[in-house]
Amino acid sequence: MQGLELSRRYFDEAGLPLIKEHLPDVLPHLAAGLAGGSQAHGSDDEHSRDHGWGPRFFVWLPEDAFRQFVDPLHRALADLPDEFLGFAAGKAIVETIDAAITRDVGVATAPENALDWLRLPEESLFEVTHRPVFHDGPGEVTRRFEAFA
Repeated sequence: MQGLELSRRYFDEAGLPLIKEHLPDVLPHLAAGLAGGSQAHGSDDEHSRDHGWGPRFFVWLPEDAFRQFVDPLHRALADLPDEFLGFAAGKAIVETIDAAITRDVGVATAPENALDWLRLPEESLFEVTHRPVFHDGPGEVTRRFEAFA
């Protein structure tokens, strides 16, 4: 099984039920998916299972929702299993949408002029536009990622 499908199932079968049980009020604000590397692109194989490969997911929230829900989310997600479908599982990473995009691209929003677009590394644009989203309550994360396409 590729890491992307494994991570999607980890969120759907382990992460989402925990969130629904312990913190259903966050769901309209929350997006979740996978970021970074061959696993997120669906191009991993048995030889590329390094650098944190395995079931894991990211949770992305707008800044105001992050401030409100980050601590309760961390408490709820602390109950994620350490193993999933026979693989050692990573814990979920909770961050703001701005932090996630800025980490990869260097800016939080898509540029508005051609010169600013030229300053962005192509590999960074690839990372942010090939980031699978498993759940996007508000739709904001999908819109923000696609703005860099």
